Order: sequence, then C-alpha cells, then structure tokens
Amino acid sequence: MPVDQRVRLKQWLESGEAQLHPLTFPQRELWEMSPVPPEDSGNHICCLIDVRGPLTERDCGAAIQRAVDRQDVLRLSILPGKERPLQMIRSSSEANFEYRELAPDQARPEAIEELATEIFHKPFDLMQGPLYRVVDLCAPPNQHLLVFAVHHAIADGWSLGVFVQDLIGAYLEIIMRSSKPLPPVPQKFFSFLQRSSRSSFIPIKPSIKLTVLPPRCFVSKRIRNFCWAGDMVSCSWFSSG
Repeated sequence: MPVDQRVRLKQWLESGEAQLHPLTFPQRELWEMSPVPPEDSGNHICCLIDVRGPLTERDCGAAIQRAVDRQDVLRLSILPGKERPLQMIRSSSEANFEYRELAPDQARPEAIEELATEIFHKPFDLMQGPLYRVVDLCAPPNQHLLVFAVHHAIADGWSLGVFVQDLIGAYLEIIMRSSKPLPPVPQKFFSFLQRSSRSSFIPIKPSIKLTVLPPRCFVSKRIRNFCWAGDMVSCSWFSSG
C-alpha cells in the first residue's frame, strides 16, 4: 500500500471515519476459491434499470446518495492484510454516479448495449472503493438506462433487489417531497459482521416493503416494474445476478 494511502487510512481509523473487519465466510470463499481473480469482471453483477420519464441528474444522484447513506455495504472496500484481506467500511462516502447524455448515434440499441457492457466490465479498485458504480445513459427525450455494476463481494441477486427497492423509494421520496422518511434498514452490514461466524450465514429477509412504492406496482421474479402517474415515470429492471 502506498505511503499516502497508509497515512490516510491511519487518520480514518483514529477518527472513526473507517472500521476494519475480517472477511465474511462467503467473501473468503470468493477470494480463495473463485476460478477467476477477485478483481476480474467475472465477479461483477450487473443490473439494468430502464426508466421512462423526467428523471433528472440531480434527483437521481440524490436518490443514489440516500441509498449509499443507508446501506453501509456500499461504502465498503477490501484492503490487504498480513494473513488475508480485510474489509473496511467508511462512515460516509460520496455516491459513485455518472450521468451521460447520449448523442443520436449513441442512442441506438446496439450502441447502448456496447456502452452498458463497457461499464459492466470496467474493473473496480478494490482498495480504494467503492465496489459499485451507477451510470445513467440518457437518450432524448426522456429515456434512461441506469447501469448498476457491483462486485460480488458486497452483493448477490437477493441484496441487489434490496438496493433497487431502496433506490426507487428514495427517488419517490425526493420527487414527491415526502416528509415521511423511508423505514429504517432492518440490519446493516456492520451489524451482520458483528454477528456472523463461519458456521452460520443466514441472510435476514428484507423488511423494506413495496408499500413505499406507488400503489400501481407489478412484481415478477426477475423483472420489476412500477409507474407513478404524477410525473408519468415508469421503470423496469433486470438483474444478471
């Protein structure tokens, strides 16, 4: 680890900005038994969220930031240790969000697929973090494809759904200017780390109910859709996890 990163890490640990923890058992399996190196894009999960409606860069970025503030696993990175890697969770982190307005020639389905594939395969800096990225590919007039890539060390197909629900709930809270906050996260990743052991890895079922979404909500096993009549926003998402 470079000297400047060592100094910054020491400052974070002393101030309480960051905390170090051993890898969970599933993370250790990923590091020790995966057929590809941990930094390989084969360990990435991709979620495509198709949004039709007036989705602004400011509101989308704010919704992602709220999700990051609520989900501490999105503030996690992996550091080298003496015997095996350690995970570091920071108390705060800026959302890793990019907004791209597409030119007409980039809005073709083939071009968008190529861009999404490039975003998905872009490697993560495991030490620097974060281990996710969200890119909004915006095509006129109001067509958006949110490309959400995340490292398997911090997510799977189940937890990805929790993030998407949190993101949608945060976005609706912003555009509706609701005074009622989202329900608290039932169990943060840090709390799970304190309870976890090698012999028991039992994920807690999410208690974020779809009641935080508009009444007209349709859910299937892998593809989820919602629409809100106020601004005529419709959304569907598909996860590769």
